[in-house]
Amino acid sequence: MSDPNQKAAATSAAAHAPKQNNSKRRVLMTLIVLVIIIAAIAYGLYYFLVARFHETTDDTYVNGNVLQITPQVTGTVISVNADDTQTVKIGDPLVSLDPANSKVALDPAEANLAQTLRQVRTYFVNKGQYEAQVARRRSDLSRAG
Repeated sequence: MSDPNQKAAATSAAAHAPKQNNSKRRVLMTLIVLVIIIAAIAYGLYYFLVARFHETTDDTYVNGNVLQITPQVTGTVISVNADDTQTVKIGDPLVSLDPANSKVALDPAEANLAQTLRQVRTYFVNKGQYEAQVARRRSDLSRAG
């Protein structure tokens, strides 16, 4: 038969084998958990520093620069100088209007301006006449006094 010392050595070796497996397993699990934690921290930093500022869309249509255009004056449109959704700069003419409407509005305005100028000239002429009357009456007053 076998020696009792050999049996004790075999049982102690068998008892130490699971401890070695458990310690290797524990170290491996700790390393995996540390890698997952480091990856989560790295992704969190990436998201908060870079990814949250990046906008994506599935339909590739963004209407951030689309504005409604309202006219300042009324009139008949002769030509349209910009297409739908075309980018334009400030000051670029979008449409050309028929000049007949503005001419019709300009003629009475010019006539009104001419009449106002005539009235102002009349006021200046009258001012000279009134100054002459005041001077004549002062001289009459000085002779009478």
